[in-house]
Amino acid sequence: MGKLRFKGQDKPKKRRNDSGEEKDGQGQPKKRKEIGTSGQESKPVLRLDGWGTAVTKKDFKGPCMIVANKSDPVVVAAGLDEKLYVSGELDIVPEDGVPPAGAKDEHTDGSKQAPIHCTEPTTVKQVFTFVPISDKQKSLLDHSASDKFALRTRDGRYLSSTGLLARAVGPQEVFSIHEATDEPQQDRDGPWWTVECGGRQLALQESGSGSPLDPVFIESESDRASGTIDRFVIRVHMSNTVAGSEMLLSNSEQTKEDDISSVVRSLYKETQGALVIDKDLIARLKKAQKIGNLNEQIIEEKAKYLTRW
Repeated sequence: MGKLRFKGQDKPKKRRNDSGEEKDGQGQPKKRKEIGTSGQESKPVLRLDGWGTAVTKKDFKGPCMIVANKSDPVVVAAGLDEKLYVSGELDIVPEDGVPPAGAKDEHTDGSKQAPIHCTEPTTVKQVFTFVPISDKQKSLLDHSASDKFALRTRDGRYLSSTGLLARAVGPQEVFSIHEATDEPQQDRDGPWWTVECGGRQLALQESGSGSPLDPVFIESESDRASGTIDRFVIRVHMSNTVAGSEMLLSNSEQTKEDDISSVVRSLYKETQGALVIDKDLIARLKKAQKIGNLNEQIIEEKAKYLTRW
């Protein structure tokens, strides 16, 4: 998983050499956008070290952000007092037309994206981590991705439908995340999700007229005040998405490391896409291969996911 970049970190300044060629902050020539034979810019490459918008449940892996408001985005955050709050301190990182993460871009027409689809965190308080919860009611023949998760904070607490942060996972900390399909397709601008637990739904409401938004859990229409927000965009680390994983696989070097690439491909398929492909995974597999324990390591990696789904 790539390093999180937070607001306030200096970005390399652009420079030009004597020939007028633009360079980045390290003095290397800046890559120009490639132009196809038709005169159109070729499709940019997904930025695997950044964040993308989840477009399928298979993208629900690793760190995530629960974001609302299309043009002026805010995020659900975990406070130090075991309470949730709404934060508007987000980085907006334009992706130059790069589509949201996912196997297929079914929710956008390729036009300039709304700011909500360019958000990145400025603090770990804005980041939760998906913890898949096994669904005992699912058929053993159903290999689809789980839609039940606990959402863990950086310090090991969990989002709870009580409105507070819990120290352990119980029924009030197990959430189902469903795609909202009741809005006109032309108005959706990407997939929106509901976050629910035991009949209670995560929402953002004003505690009073003109007051800031607060995270609440509503049970019925009578709890729904005017202006209630209950649809969210889920932002995830790009390298954990279906699109990011496929790119990492397709870009693997065709050298003596082909054996490791083949193992990763096999694990990715056998875990139904749940495998988190990162540098740590590759390092573990390479080390096991070097000492002759590759088969044992493969079993260990597979067990991490098959016991959770």
